[in-house]
Amino acid sequence: MTSEESPSRSASNALRLVLMLAERGRLRVMTVAEELGVAPSTAHRLLTTLLQSGLAAQHEDRSYVQGPAFVRLRLAPSHPEALLAIAVPHMTKLSAVTGETTHLMIRQDATVRFLHSIEGPAALRVASRTGVVMPAHLTSGGKALLATMTDDAIRDLYAGGIPDSPTGRIKTIDDLFEELAQVRKRGYAENMGQSEPGISAVGVALRRNGVQAAISVSVPSTRYQRGRSKELVSVLTTTAAAIQAQP
Repeated sequence: MTSEESPSRSASNALRLVLMLAERGRLRVMTVAEELGVAPSTAHRLLTTLLQSGLAAQHEDRSYVQGPAFVRLRLAPSHPEALLAIAVPHMTKLSAVTGETTHLMIRQDATVRFLHSIEGPAALRVASRTGVVMPAHLTSGGKALLATMTDDAIRDLYAGGIPDSPTGRIKTIDDLFEELAQVRKRGYAENMGQSEPGISAVGVALRRNGVQAAISVSVPSTRYQRGRSKELVSVLTTTAAAIQAQP
């Protein structure tokens, strides 16, 4: 028995693989083989073990994403990380369908924290924002989340005024209320270069097991036209509904 095939080495590689899948959301056999320093056949066997246990699921492009059993590793169903485990496979599919970068975020006071991003496959794409914190009123997902709140709660949240931004068009609380009224009417929020020049996005809010979150699709503005927003919103709302409905 080689060291690669020894029980201790196999267990160590399996744990490393689980951590890799947790951090990245999507893996391929050759990537696993290279990073673990094992043969492709061994990488495939390890991934198959995760697949059989429900920790991994295979995407239609033959990559591996987090499976439903990942939830059992989380603290509680109401914890944001539990939502992340459910959302990542759906986000991966959304990214593949749209060809663009997808994000999952939660609101923290007047900001949003990006829990995870799946980058689109194109050479020109929006980069991952995993772990980034941004003003809620500048992002599509943030505005979608703010739109779920009452006007009184929003006034309390922005009692000190709207944080100034050179790229933001929302300067006053009245500007924000006007924007959120449109979000509620449409059912989705838009960001046209407000969080970052050259980037446009659409976002919708969702709720699962008490966790309020939002998902968004970010697009280089050169690929974003008004007509395309309907296409993106359609698949985005379908994805949000699937995340909310998954057992």
